Amino acid sequence: MKNNIKILLAAMALLLMSCEPIYIGGKIEDSGGGGLDHPFSTDVAVYDGRLASDSLADIVGRDPYIFWEQNQFPYFVKLTWDGPQVQVESNNERILCETQGANVVIDLLTRDVAGVAIILQGQSNDASLKIYGRRNIKLEMNGVQLVSQRGPVINNQCKKRLFVHLNAQTVNTLEDAPIYTDDFYYLPGNDALSEDRKGCFFSEGHLVFSGRGVLRLKAKYRHGIASDATMYVRPGVTLVLDEAAKNAIHIKGDTGDDMGIHVAGGYIYAKTQADAGKCIKTDLHFLQSGGELCLNTTGHAIYESESDGLESDLADTSSPACIKADVNVHIKAGSLFCRSIGTGGKAINCDGTMLIEGGNIQAETNGEDFVLIDSISGDTLSTYPHVLKADADLRVMGGQLNLAASLNSEKAAVLKSDACILVDGGNLYAYAGDDVLNAVDIHFRGGRSFLYSVNNDVLDADNQILLEDGLILANAANPFQSSMTAPLIRLDGARLLALSGSMTQLPDQESLQPFRIQRFDAHRGQHLALMQGDSCLMAYEMPFGLDDLVLLSSHPALTPDTRLFLGSSANITSSTQPWHGCYENPIWQGGRLVK
Repeated sequence: MKNNIKILLAAMALLLMSCEPIYIGGKIEDSGGGGLDHPFSTDVAVYDGRLASDSLADIVGRDPYIFWEQNQFPYFVKLTWDGPQVQVESNNERILCETQGANVVIDLLTRDVAGVAIILQGQSNDASLKIYGRRNIKLEMNGVQLVSQRGPVINNQCKKRLFVHLNAQTVNTLEDAPIYTDDFYYLPGNDALSEDRKGCFFSEGHLVFSGRGVLRLKAKYRHGIASDATMYVRPGVTLVLDEAAKNAIHIKGDTGDDMGIHVAGGYIYAKTQADAGKCIKTDLHFLQSGGELCLNTTGHAIYESESDGLESDLADTSSPACIKADVNVHIKAGSLFCRSIGTGGKAINCDGTMLIEGGNIQAETNGEDFVLIDSISGDTLSTYPHVLKADADLRVMGGQLNLAASLNSEKAAVLKSDACILVDGGNLYAYAGDDVLNAVDIHFRGGRSFLYSVNNDVLDADNQILLEDGLILANAANPFQSSMTAPLIRLDGARLLALSGSMTQLPDQESLQPFRIQRFDAHRGQHLALMQGDSCLMAYEMPFGLDDLVLLSSHPALTPDTRLFLGSSANITSSTQPWHGCYENPIWQGGRLVK
């Protein structure tokens, strides 16, 4: 069988080589509707009052690090704000409390008090809360509206877990000061320089959010929610971060827990207009295993140098991102909406591996390229509005992905990896002005992929492109670009329809699966069909029109007798709906034979 395949490949190669040149330049048709348009938007999705819809999924487990219910909090401090004043109630006289107006400091550290729940309610336009301690604390928000005039609204200096519980049907709002000044009280030996204050809601320790209420923040100074440890969000929680001077959520992470942020459920809306701002930023890993996220950035990329406090070897560009992880990103379930419209802005960006195993992801960028020429060295510094960007491998193993990269960019890819892109499951729709996928190696092993490039190649690899399985619909609408570009292209499997105006390189003759290359004129909306006898292997509605179009097709059932027909939807009978214009194994009747 393998020898027969090699003979077929060799025959096809000879046929193609007789049609010199291999580089084929057609022209976009003058009629027929042109190419496929993606409905880009520069509108920022505004918060519409949506609440988490998964509260029934919040089943209490046994892990005491996640579930406050597995801990004991027999003592309480209740703070009730009323304008410039605050009422303090407690059932434990060992708890120390300092107040100045409506600003409160609770000291659980000096007398080492454990098992304390702090309850917040009321409203004030000049209030804050600082907490000292060395044990886990429960912070219960029972309908509180606070604005700080001097710093963070909530400043937790305890390095242990802070269980933040949002009581059902409550709306809790926090807004910090645009300029931070010294606190009115510090523990002996502490001062403003020794205590971090990184945002509206800051915690030295881990943050675990639970409950069926709403927490809404406006960060006027820097970050919205910030922690020097980890952050965990349980189902039922609603977090709304309308405004952030820098990052909406900024979590350092903990190497012992090997985690930065874990969104297990809930609903998170975040928006930042800051240059180089991130909706979600972690120094370690980001994991989403449930919930809904709606993330928006409008700021632009910047160049951070020594003048920004960095060492010279760390000077680099910094771009906005809906999600930025300094290590890995892992999406297992849930839904995610990302829109980044500023220069160089990205949807998801990580310095490690990106793994997508499930969920529903809708993401787009709409900014221009950020390009800066250093006035001293003459070096060009740049960053581009990629949709999904990973410095290591980028793996799509499942999920529903609807992605679009900016048409205002000359180099923005939908999937960009400095290593390998692997597609092995899921449904991927990807639309780009430049390359759709760009990596060192590109490997398809499963799933369904509709890929469309307006102006460049669809698949661009520095080393190799390997197709082993899956449905791949690759569309390069520019008449002078190819569907695939790499030093080595192997077709060892997959159901492939690759349309382009040019082909600069043939698939490798050692490929394990037959392929064929044909040229013909086609119009947008026409249907093509690969016929094996009376059986239709695949039918496809053309998403763009081109004179002298190149079709590279491959299929496990492809033989030298496979024929290509052109027709319309009237030629197709199918019991299933097409996937982005593609029918598999439909009934095809009539049409025009392409010779």
